Amino acid sequence: MTTALPRRWAALAGAAVLALVALTVVVPPWAAAEEESAGVSITGATLTWALNDEIGNAGFAPGTRNFLHAGEVPNPGRGGWQMPKSAWRSAHGNVTIEKPDAGGTYREATWEGLATTPQGEPVLMPFDGGVSKIRVRIDEGTGWYDPTTGRASLGWDATFGVVSYSGLSFFNVSGIRLEVRADGSGVVTASLAGYEGSPSDADVWNPIPPTSVVLAELPKVELSATGAEGSSGSLRATPAYTGVTFEPGGAAAKQVRTGTWGAWPRSFVRFQERLGTAEYWYSTGAATDRLKVAQPLAVTFTVGDETTVPGPSEPVPVDPDPVDPGPGKPGTPSEPTDPTPAPPGGGPKAGKQPFTVKNAQLRWGMSREAGNAAHLPGTVNLFSAGELPKGSSPLAQREWRARAGAVRIEKRSAAGDYRLATWGGLSTTATGASVAPASSDAFSDHQVVIDHGSGRVDPARKSATIRWSGRWSVAFYSGLTRFTVADPELRVRNGRGRLWGTLSGYAGSREDAVSGEESVLTPIPSKRVVLADLGAVRVDRARGFVVTPRYDRVRYDASGANAAQVRTGPWGSFPAGFIDWLEPAGVSGFWYSTGGSTDRLKAALPVSVSYRASAPVAQPKPEQTPTPEPVPTPDPLPSGGNTGVPTTSGAPEPATATGPALAPLAAGLPALATPFYGGQAESVTARPMALRSAAAPSSAALPWALGTAFLALAVALALTTPRTSARR
Repeated sequence: MTTALPRRWAALAGAAVLALVALTVVVPPWAAAEEESAGVSITGATLTWALNDEIGNAGFAPGTRNFLHAGEVPNPGRGGWQMPKSAWRSAHGNVTIEKPDAGGTYREATWEGLATTPQGEPVLMPFDGGVSKIRVRIDEGTGWYDPTTGRASLGWDATFGVVSYSGLSFFNVSGIRLEVRADGSGVVTASLAGYEGSPSDADVWNPIPPTSVVLAELPKVELSATGAEGSSGSLRATPAYTGVTFEPGGAAAKQVRTGTWGAWPRSFVRFQERLGTAEYWYSTGAATDRLKVAQPLAVTFTVGDETTVPGPSEPVPVDPDPVDPGPGKPGTPSEPTDPTPAPPGGGPKAGKQPFTVKNAQLRWGMSREAGNAAHLPGTVNLFSAGELPKGSSPLAQREWRARAGAVRIEKRSAAGDYRLATWGGLSTTATGASVAPASSDAFSDHQVVIDHGSGRVDPARKSATIRWSGRWSVAFYSGLTRFTVADPELRVRNGRGRLWGTLSGYAGSREDAVSGEESVLTPIPSKRVVLADLGAVRVDRARGFVVTPRYDRVRYDASGANAAQVRTGPWGSFPAGFIDWLEPAGVSGFWYSTGGSTDRLKAALPVSVSYRASAPVAQPKPEQTPTPEPVPTPDPLPSGGNTGVPTTSGAPEPATATGPALAPLAAGLPALATPFYGGQAESVTARPMALRSAAAPSSAALPWALGTAFLALAVALALTTPRTSARR
C-alpha cells in the first residue's frame, strides 16, 4: 500500500503520538477502533470483476451457457425458463457486461459473444478451458478512504445477474460493498436473491428472500492513493479460494482437496445450495475445477474532499443452514411382477439338448447413471417404454409410458421386488428417498423388461440366439437429450455373449447452438451396435442366467472433441461402437470413465435372461454385482467371428440399419425430490436455449452436443459437454 499524507494530517498524527507518549497510556486497539478519524471521500469508483471462469463457460446442460446480465434478471414466474436474446442486457444503470477482444481490450459484450472466446472460437465444451472471459463493470461507486490507517469502504448502487444453464438457474447480486481493513485485508459483501422450486410440487416457484453473504474474502488488498483531492486511486485484490475448505450440506458432493482445490466463502456457497448450483463454487474433483477459482478484482476511483470516517465494523452475514431435501415421495407401486423364487445364476443345468424358447424375458438397468439424478439441478436420467415424440421440450406425464407393447419399465420396491414403474417414482430410490445429488450413491433402480423373446439355445455348443421385439428410450437431464434402443438380440457363440440393439435419435446444429438461432433436429442414422459385451455366459442353466457385462478396465479411445478416457479409479467403458454412435447425440461421456465424480456409477449393471417369462431367474440384491462364473477358455470363434472382448477399436458391427430413425425422448418430468431452481406442472425444467424444433418452434431441440460431468457434476462430476459428457 502506498500513501502520501497531506501536511496537515502528518502534523496531526505527530501531535497524537507525542500526546500518547506524554500520557504513557496504552490504548487497546479495539478502543481506538470505536473512534472516528479524518479521511477523504471517494467518488466515481469503478469495480471490474469476472468472478470466475465458470461464469463464461458452456453450461453442462446441452445447448446452454453461463453468463452475466446487467441489471436484475426478471422473475419468469416458473421454472424451465431460458433467457432469450430479447431479454438479455449488456448495460443497465451503472452496470456493463464486458468482454475482451483478441488483443485483450475490453468492450461492451454482445449476445453472440457470450458463446465465443475472445479469439472468436465457439465455447462448446465445459472441460476444454475455452471460456468467454466476460466480466461485470460497475460504475459510480462511492465511499471513503482513511490514509492514516489504510482503511477504506466503498459501495455501489447496482444489480447484476449471474446466469447458469442459460437461465434455468440464476441469482441477482445487489448492495455490493467492499471494505478494506487496517491490516491490509478486505471483504466484499452483497445481497443475493433467486428462486427455488418445491421438493414435491413442480408447479411451485418460490423466491429466496434477499440474503446477505460474503462474496469474497480478500487476504491482501493493494491500495494506491495519494490522498490529494482530485487525484486518482486504484485497488487490486485476489479473493481467497485455494485451500479454503467447505463442508457441503445434505448429500451434496464432498469437497475434493487435491489438485486445484478450494471454495468460495461459506455463506455464499450455502446460498447456492438452495439454487442447486453450489458445485460451481467449490472443488468437487471435476475437470472444470480449475475454472471455479475466484478471479482478481480491480477498482479505480477519484479522491474527493475531506470527510470524517467511522470506526471499523466488520460485516457479519448470516450463513444459511445447509438445505436437507429429506426423503421424497415414493411412487405408488402398481401391478407387481411375480417374484418367483429361483436359485441365483439360473438354477440347475438344463442338459445338453438344444431347445427353443418362445417367451423369454430380458431384464436390464443398463447402468446406475441411467437412473441417477442429473447434474443439471432438478433433473434426472430415466427410462421410458416405447418411442417418445421428437423434440426436447420437458417430458410431460402424458408422454411418459411404463408400458409399450412387450416392453415395460419396472422399479425396485422397498420390499426388494420389482414392480411396474410410476411417474412419481422416477426421481426417488427404492425406499422413496431423493436420488439427488448426482454425486451421491442413490439411484432410482429402474429396469427395462421385455417379454416374448424367441430363439434357440444349444447348451452343448455353448450358443444361443434370442430376439425381442420392442423399444425403450433413455433420457438424460429429464429429456434434454435422449436416444432409443430397439429390438435387442442376445447372441452367444462358443460361450461368450453379446447383446445387440438398434440405436436411433436426433442431433442439433453446433453452429446454431453457438449463434443462439433456432435449429432443426437432424436424425442420426440408425445403427445396429453391441449394447453390452456379456463375456463368459453359461447357457446351460435351466431357467436362464444373470451376467454382468464387461466394463471394468475396458479401454475406449475417444475421438475428436470427446473427453479422453481416464484410466484411474473406477475406470472402464461400454462397447466402443455403442459410445461412438452416441457422440453426435451428446451423451457418449455417460458410458465411459471421464474422471468425473460419477464415474463409479457408469459401470454396466447385470443383464438377466430368463427362458420363460413366467419363471424368471432371481435378481441380485442391490448391493450385489454377480461375477460371471468361470468357464473353460472357449475355442476360437468360427470364421468371421470375434471374441467380443472390447478393445480400443471396438467390436465389428453389422451394416447400418436401413429403417427410419426413431424419435428421441422428450424432456422434463416430475419434480425431483430436493430443492432446485424450479419446475413446471408435470414437468422438470430443461429446454436448451439455442436449439429449437422446426415442427414445434416453442420447444427446444436436442442439442448436438452434451458436456460430460455434469459431470461433476459432479455436475466432478463432472457433468456433459456439447460433444461428450464431462461431469461436475
